[in-house]
Amino acid sequence: MRFDFVPFFNPGENIPWNRVVKMMREQTNLAEQADFTTVWLTEHHFAHNGYLNAPPNPIMMSLDLASHSKKIRVGQAPIVLPDWHPLRVAEDVALLDNMTEGRVDFGVAKGINERVTLQFNKEADRRDNEKSYRLFMESLEVILKAWTQDPFNHKGEFYEFPVPGWKETNRFLMPLEKEYHSEDGEYTGMYIHPRPYQQPHPPVWLMSNSPHTYKLAAERGFNVIGMSSPPGKLVSCWDAYANADSHDGTIHKSGDGVGVCAV
Repeated sequence: MRFDFVPFFNPGENIPWNRVVKMMREQTNLAEQADFTTVWLTEHHFAHNGYLNAPPNPIMMSLDLASHSKKIRVGQAPIVLPDWHPLRVAEDVALLDNMTEGRVDFGVAKGINERVTLQFNKEADRRDNEKSYRLFMESLEVILKAWTQDPFNHKGEFYEFPVPGWKETNRFLMPLEKEYHSEDGEYTGMYIHPRPYQQPHPPVWLMSNSPHTYKLAAERGFNVIGMSSPPGKLVSCWDAYANADSHDGTIHKSGDGVGVCAV
């Protein structure tokens, strides 16, 4: 068993953000001294009332806390993928993983705040829950491809990389390497840098209270964090994870690969 923590401060009270940052650093150092494994940073936006005093960018906050600690891991709980461009997430998290020398836990979700997601991406409108879920899963697929494939390309419902029809215009700076270009110079394959420090990539954590997501996570080799729930609901989620057929044949017991967030 491991113990992690999420720094929250007085929901509904506006606290100056320089003070919030200092308190997060202090709590992280105390958690490190107590041998906690990971500090998790949530993502919240447009909080006029100081809701949770949570950062809008958990990747930047992760870097700050890692730079003010020595060994505790930094995780995002979660990065709300439909609100982000997946290639930027792939680059930023891989860079964070290198800066921290492999102390990153990569946590993602499709988000729960309907007001917020629509401001960033009209395709992420939570009123169409199925579409929002497809966008989330495709974004995660893009990120994992970008970290592990060379050359990398993708064609899906929401994204296509490289964008078709673009040809190199400056061949002195960018020679036409056959792995990344067609014979006539069209850009056909990409390389995302840097590669993650942890190979093939940081541990992936999904945030959910759905047995379906637990099953999916186990099949893909991911972990899951769920909110504290009545014991019966927790066990049903854990059993869905344990009973799933993992991609690499790993056999899970109930409770393996899962975490509970108690607020």
